[in-house]
Amino acid sequence: MKCVKHPSEKATTVCSTCGNALCQACTLTLEDNSVICSQCKAAMGATGLVDIETKLQEQIDQEARKEREARKKQKKKSLLIAFSIMALLAVALSTTIFFKQQEISEFRELTPFNDLLFTATEIDSAIQDYMETHEGNVPESLDDLSQSEAFQEASPVDLDKIIYHQLSPNRYKLLVKDVDDQLIYFSGEDE
Repeated sequence: MKCVKHPSEKATTVCSTCGNALCQACTLTLEDNSVICSQCKAAMGATGLVDIETKLQEQIDQEARKEREARKKQKKKSLLIAFSIMALLAVALSTTIFFKQQEISEFRELTPFNDLLFTATEIDSAIQDYMETHEGNVPESLDDLSQSEAFQEASPVDLDKIIYHQLSPNRYKLLVKDVDDQLIYFSGEDE
């Protein structure tokens, strides 16, 4: 290895600041026994002593700051990814729940008795509508409701299990047969 400043001379050491190869003539030894070149000595200014330890500490601190910044960026990315995944899962879960609820409400399987109670409720509502349009009078029979939507949608089996009695021109009683064919008071006036 040859001296940077004197290419014909063999280098005996390197500058601890810039790393250039130095011959014996170019070598300057500082109080702490560190070796530097004349250019680095000139760069040190008038005081002449470089605090190498301070320079090294600055480099270490700078590298540590860079590493902390890189970790912060990675942590932010990881959190963003985690929150994005959680948001997607929340949307998927709420969508699934929504459609499951739609399926349940649209395709729920009614038991024959629950279906019958639904039909009885619709017929009772049709009787109330009839009374409003007929000066408070109730129909003489369910046949008078044959034009109502509830009556048209009811199955013949349901209508066989719904018993209607006109008690007076403005009073009625609606009974339903349960699964054991027992009569259950449903609506109207109980005698």
